Amino acid sequence: MPVLRMGRALKNHISCRWCFDIYLPFGLLSPVVIFVTFQISKPVAPMSLRENVVCLDPLGTAMPSIGAGLLSTLQSDFGTGQWMVYQVILGEGIGMGFQLPVFLVQTTLLSTYWYLPPHGLDALSFIQLLGDCIFVSIARDIFRNRLLAGNHTTLPMVDPRAICNIQMVLTGRLMFTFKKLHDTYGPVVRIGPSELSFATNSAFDTIYGPYGDNNFSLYGSRKGLLGSLHGMADSLGNSTEKDNRRMLRPLVATSLNELLGAKGEQYCHLAMAEQLAFHNVGQTEAAPVPLSTLNNRYLWQFANMAAFGNRGDEAGRVSFNPHVDWLDPFMCFLETLLAICFIFRRPVHPVEVNYDKDQSAFPDNLHSRLRQAASRSMLQVPDSLLQVNCFVLRFSIYGTADNMLNALFYFLLKNPQCLRRLEAEVLSVGAAVDELSDDCLARLPYLNACINETFRITPAFNGGILQRVSWGATVDGIYVPPGVAVSVDHYTLGHAPQYWEKPDIFNPDRWIDQNCKDNFKASRPFLIGARQCPGRQMAYQMFRVCVAKLVYLYSLELVNNDFDIERDTFSSYHWTGVKLDVTMKPRTPGVFGY
Repeated sequence: MPVLRMGRALKNHISCRWCFDIYLPFGLLSPVVIFVTFQISKPVAPMSLRENVVCLDPLGTAMPSIGAGLLSTLQSDFGTGQWMVYQVILGEGIGMGFQLPVFLVQTTLLSTYWYLPPHGLDALSFIQLLGDCIFVSIARDIFRNRLLAGNHTTLPMVDPRAICNIQMVLTGRLMFTFKKLHDTYGPVVRIGPSELSFATNSAFDTIYGPYGDNNFSLYGSRKGLLGSLHGMADSLGNSTEKDNRRMLRPLVATSLNELLGAKGEQYCHLAMAEQLAFHNVGQTEAAPVPLSTLNNRYLWQFANMAAFGNRGDEAGRVSFNPHVDWLDPFMCFLETLLAICFIFRRPVHPVEVNYDKDQSAFPDNLHSRLRQAASRSMLQVPDSLLQVNCFVLRFSIYGTADNMLNALFYFLLKNPQCLRRLEAEVLSVGAAVDELSDDCLARLPYLNACINETFRITPAFNGGILQRVSWGATVDGIYVPPGVAVSVDHYTLGHAPQYWEKPDIFNPDRWIDQNCKDNFKASRPFLIGARQCPGRQMAYQMFRVCVAKLVYLYSLELVNNDFDIERDTFSSYHWTGVKLDVTMKPRTPGVFGY
């Protein structure tokens, strides 16, 4: 009975990880013990050739070598028989030869040193597995390097770097490479050992739609791992617990909409005016203005006003940039980092995010409204959780919207006919810049069409950051087993000829033409369903106010005409690096908007 109770306790309260932790030190210690105590004994009698053959020594040694050599000669045009037979030879050889050292150790040590067989087996297993660990990783690197250095003979239309997901990210061509893969192989592409990329509206509805959380989870996905590591796992966008999302969604959505109606427009105008003054826009008409930097600073200031009630200084923006710039290379190695931490039993603690609590300048902000809403609802919500959701808002504005805003100006400046048409529409609103209210701007069809077209042609995020993990579901008629990651590539979807006419051309008219046959469901940058972005209206407001104000006040002309958004930007899990140098001539002398 005591033995049974002990076994039940070990089974119910101690994981298999405990066994590994206990076994590993003994596996390391065993070679030391054997080296000190073991003495080689002479064989009783030499073995004949027949006895060696019966013991399978030659076959167990030769067949794995022959099988491995044959496998190295395989070509894509070899028949099924060769692919099967070569693997059978290798498998049979390993099956015969792998256990022979185990039998030898048991037989030899048991007859002479009765107390050493366990240590001998430990040492043997440790050495065998250690060799596998080392040479498997070496073989993988050799395979990858040979693949990348290939001469394009087998896949001349595909960049070989597309095979390695990490390489795609680090080279900054991920969006274009994904599209190339989908153009070559169709709407479903396997981009990793256990990851599928889709490029259809139906897959988008299945994965991200109202019932998506029933079949797909954030847990184990890139976004889920990133959120857990940065302390944002419980935010509205990252939480995997339904009760937590059910509590947060009304708080965040209601508070954000109320803030948008009360202060959003005021903060937009104020942040833009201060940045125009900081850059001395219009003072020297011939000097180009770094419009992309101006937009970045404008959105950084607005994001801090809306989220935490302060302006957010330039030093804070510079220190925040690594959160954005290192997102992509960091996520490449995130799963490896967590695996290493698991092996060595080191917990991954969330990063302490530096929240700026100075709300003296703008007391009406999302953080203060969330606290008031939680108090009215009698909810016991930790203030740290409210701050996390405010941080997500700031990251969404500055880490995402800034590049989209720069992309919008890029396409307008590269397409003068679109810019002139937008100028005519905005200038017809009123006689003064103060009349550019968001209520008026929301009714301008061409302005909103330009924003929607930018969301389509240069989506902020690649589908990889919107990855989900299947619980066992069917997508587009394909069964996706549990544990397999899936995503829908937004860039490919926004450039798919089956959904858009002339998809690679910036054409805002498609959004206002009643006879247009484009499928607008192929561009849903704010997602749908339970995880739809609650800041959608705020994003449109920021874009409308900024674009309309600059177009109303200044005549814009691009200076760095050689800049190409596809060639010169960095596109991976999100889009960065849009650089615009623009001359900004005041339409009315002396009227600068600040």
